[in-house]
Amino acid sequence: MSNRRTEIQHQSSDGEHFQVTAHETDSPILPIGHLEQLHQFRPDLVDWVLQRTEAEAEERRRRQRRIDRFIFIERVGGLFGGIWVALAGMSAAVYLAVHEAQAVAAVIGGGTLVSIVSIIITGRRRLPAREEFQLREKESKR
Repeated sequence: MSNRRTEIQHQSSDGEHFQVTAHETDSPILPIGHLEQLHQFRPDLVDWVLQRTEAEAEERRRRQRRIDRFIFIERVGGLFGGIWVALAGMSAAVYLAVHEAQAVAAVIGGGTLVSIVSIIITGRRRLPAREEFQLREKESKR
């Protein structure tokens, strides 16, 4: 769970000091101090907050499982699609070579083979520029 704290401070030339602080968290439950303050204000709402937090956490887990399943289906489907395209390309090249079209067979077979080898060697898709920048930024902070 990530927590983010942003703080801005400014001091003017005449000595006045100004400060703004923002705290953001994606935790599904409120901090204990906030729950204690809520209990002092309205004790009946603490149970309601905890029930809603449990329901929200269950919804998050259900949604995450669904997303993970779709990602798995997408990746496995991509693998099978790639295998099918490679087999179709190589089969077409063999068929054309057997039927006296060696030049066309070489182009199709060579292109298929080059694309398969390049995918195997590179091993991953290129990240969009923004995601790549964020990844580099995280690694530099370590």
